[in-house]
Amino acid sequence: MIVSGRYLQPVPVLVTLSGKSFNHDVSYQYTFNRIDSANAGYQFQTKIWAKQKIENLLIQYYALDPNSSEALAIKAQIIWLSINYGVICPFTQFNGGITYINTEKEQVYDFAGNYKLVGNYPNPFNPTTTIRFIVKKAMFKGIHIRIYNILGKLIDDIPVQITDKGIYEVLWNSESAGRNSFSSGIYFYVIDFGDEILKGKMLLLK
Repeated sequence: MIVSGRYLQPVPVLVTLSGKSFNHDVSYQYTFNRIDSANAGYQFQTKIWAKQKIENLLIQYYALDPNSSEALAIKAQIIWLSINYGVICPFTQFNGGITYINTEKEQVYDFAGNYKLVGNYPNPFNPTTTIRFIVKKAMFKGIHIRIYNILGKLIDDIPVQITDKGIYEVLWNSESAGRNSFSSGIYFYVIDFGDEILKGKMLLLK
């Protein structure tokens, strides 16, 4: 379960979750320090909030007449969140740092071939970045995202399971537990689909 929200100051907070388990009332309390998103190491958490906010707004949008003023206002809010937080939605797609606005959901899949590399965001990054790609047709297969340094040495191999067509986002953390700290510089990622390979370049700045 992911519970997310926005707040004004990163101060300690007590959260209470209440509900039923096997027809019995239950309540759980958690105390934690809210994170300051100005810290680069925690900026991915604002993206989680934005993604959940967009999903909630999409439910409201699709329940309305798409030409109504209320639906258009919600759509504008979704696009704003997508652009400012780097989360792809049915109305946007990212390519090389440029944002394009789509008017129809199916335009996301309007490209040749079965796969499309959207890129990684943010770029430059420190220490995390999200690699995005689109799968055009429904399929079930395992793929790999391999990360290389400027010398062509393999430094990470991320297995990814494709379960359907859609937009996929894979977070890469250059400072994951047990991994040597990588220095600033250019890195390359290769997405190996088995029948096709997509390649991209990213810049780590510390």
